[in-house]
Amino acid sequence: MRLFSPTGARLYLTKAERHANLRAVQDESPARALFCQLLHDTGCH
Repeated sequence: MRLFSPTGARLYLTKAERHANLRAVQDESPARALFCQLLHDTGCH
């Protein structure tokens, strides 16, 4: 498992970024909010 790409870019969000993402999608459609929740809970990106 790598935390950075070969060019040095981060591959994962920080805990604060993940929580900010969940707050930001609260006003989105239920389908979009569910998708973002799925990404958050599984760690997918």
